Amino acid sequence: MMQWIILALSLVIIGMANGLCMPEHVQTQFCNADYVVRVRVMSAVKHEVPELPPRPTPLVTTQNRTTDSNEDKIKEKTTQGVAPWRRGKQAPAPFRFVRSIVSNRRSYRQYPFLGWRYQEIKIKRILKGVGLVENTQKTHAQLRTNKTTRYSSRMYVSPWLQLKPGKAYILAGKVISNRLYLSRCNWYSAWDKLSAGQIRDLKKTFVQGCKCRVQFCYKPGCEKTKAKGVCMWRPQGFYPVDDCRYHHSLCRVHNGNCQWVDNEGFQKCMKNYTALIP
Repeated sequence: MMQWIILALSLVIIGMANGLCMPEHVQTQFCNADYVVRVRVMSAVKHEVPELPPRPTPLVTTQNRTTDSNEDKIKEKTTQGVAPWRRGKQAPAPFRFVRSIVSNRRSYRQYPFLGWRYQEIKIKRILKGVGLVENTQKTHAQLRTNKTTRYSSRMYVSPWLQLKPGKAYILAGKVISNRLYLSRCNWYSAWDKLSAGQIRDLKKTFVQGCKCRVQFCYKPGCEKTKAKGVCMWRPQGFYPVDDCRYHHSLCRVHNGNCQWVDNEGFQKCMKNYTALIP
């Protein structure tokens, strides 16, 4: 039970910290993730409650006492204040505990901190971590074709995170306790919100880009800093997810150095952004 409590508290802390996520580029999220999958969400949030050990019930056994003789009564008067078993009598039986025979399953309402939040999903494609995903709990192969295998599974989500049922997503998260886990700090996006360049990079070039690292910075001019194996990224505006490089650029090795490589949508995005500046 203790390991469940520790694990549950860890997940709660992770969930509470989700509001303090550091901005990360899509490429960084992809490279740091244990798995990247394209899924369709099949259910709303459900709860998986672990089996708890039975609650012990105290059982007190009493011992029949015989009537003392007159001699014992006289002796007891002369030894007042001394424990009975020090006066030659048998010590009382200690408390004994027995397991309760009632069901050891508690409702989620009684123990909300011990439950796993999850949503049922259909995995259409595994873009990263094929062997890892296939061996996780609650993941089962359903449909096999010549090229791909479809799976049914559970996506365990952190507090305050809920994916829309019936919608297709790209998810990049971690494997915790042999479960597919997704927090608000991980990368998740509706499939129809991805740019054409991001979809192409997911299928081909993101893995190659993991040789380079994207470094977030915020000071003006920091994006021009040169560092070996690093591309500096200073997002435009207040929301990094609206940045043009977030959607249309990839940091990869080019001419022996890590450099930003922009796709065809980058220039159009920049024009739209500059047009919004007063």
